[in-house]
Amino acid sequence: KGKAPFRYGNGTGGTEVADMQNSYTTLYLRSTFICSGRDLIKEMTITTDYDDGFIIWVNGTVAVRDNAPVIPLYNSTAPSNHESGTGVAFTVSTGALNLVDGINYIAVQGFNVSLASTDFYLDIEIHAERNLPQLTDPAGIGFSVQSGFFDTPFDLFLSSADPSLQITYTLDGS
Repeated sequence: KGKAPFRYGNGTGGTEVADMQNSYTTLYLRSTFICSGRDLIKEMTITTDYDDGFIIWVNGTVAVRDNAPVIPLYNSTAPSNHESGTGVAFTVSTGALNLVDGINYIAVQGFNVSLASTDFYLDIEIHAERNLPQLTDPAGIGFSVQSGFFDTPFDLFLSSADPSLQITYTLDGS
């Protein structure tokens, strides 16, 4: 257990894994995150600062991998060096990640380039925003307030350039 970043040989803060050098080449992490409005989340940004490689699974599905071996075993190594210091942002489509409203699971396997490597670093950030549903309006109805997500009530006025058009609306989506 510990806080990110997970590291030795470079960086500060987080959790130092000082026993990794000459002992093991992979690090396993697991956590959860809460999702709400999953149908409105089309993509996630996973920003990873790493030395040397990783695979990230969300709900059991590979979300992103970089500089990772083809077959990730407990003693696998990253195929080449990758230095940390700048996070790399990966945009991931959420369609195949089986996101659920509520608790979701993330698992990570970090890879060092060799047992004798003098450093290791892994820090991950996940960010997602709900997208507004895309609606088409062939009648050309005007709204006095732009679409969005709101926390407080407001008055909304609907209008149409066609004076013969009758606007009927519901608040329950029926």
